[in-house]
Amino acid sequence: MKKDICKKFVDFKARYSLSNDAIAQVVTEYANSDTNFACSFYSSKYDIPKDAFYKARDYAIIIGLVDDKVWEKLKKKSSINSSRNNYQSSSRKTLAHYSQLLYERKQFLDSFSVEEIKDIGYKYLEGVGIKRIAIAYDCGEYAIKYLLRKGITSLIFDANTVKSINVFVGDELNQIMERREKNKEALLDCLQKQIAFLQSQIRCYDLYFVYSSNKPELSYLQEKYAKIIRFYEKVLLL
Repeated sequence: MKKDICKKFVDFKARYSLSNDAIAQVVTEYANSDTNFACSFYSSKYDIPKDAFYKARDYAIIIGLVDDKVWEKLKKKSSINSSRNNYQSSSRKTLAHYSQLLYERKQFLDSFSVEEIKDIGYKYLEGVGIKRIAIAYDCGEYAIKYLLRKGITSLIFDANTVKSINVFVGDELNQIMERREKNKEALLDCLQKQIAFLQSQIRCYDLYFVYSSNKPELSYLQEKYAKIIRFYEKVLLL
């Protein structure tokens, strides 16, 4: 999904000679303006076709060029403008559209692999600015900040990386670290149960699989047990 969206976004920017900064500026300005300043005003002001303005607004949300505060303002303003059209349910459709944009943003952000998130973390630790990282990944600064937080809370970054990167999150550090610790405890608990279960299967191999027509090889269970032990020890160090 990420590749498709990024390619479409790059093509869109090239078609209308727009940059990430320009799109973020136009969309944020529109969001912060009075409801009397509709999209037609900004379409004319920045010489952007009306349909391109709407597309730019949607991309700004999906790839994280704007944050949740701007999304909320956009949703509110669009809803008010829609209701002025006096079409029944027009406002409801607008709200549904904005909810869909958040869903698509979540899908986009979740499509980043563990290796990509690690790379983002390494780049940040090396002193590369969030804006430059965002450009490298064809997304917005909000997206990079989200992925850095995810790297911490989802145990993607190791303890040393977290110590070096925590300056970025500022006042949110305690809350983020609490989430990280809860996730770590939950994962360790899950692994402990897996370890205990595999130990039982290995110890009572003949009894446990006595009625099984396609029982796994004992060596397979032992190898699986060794892998989980290594993973458990790795998690302990996170």
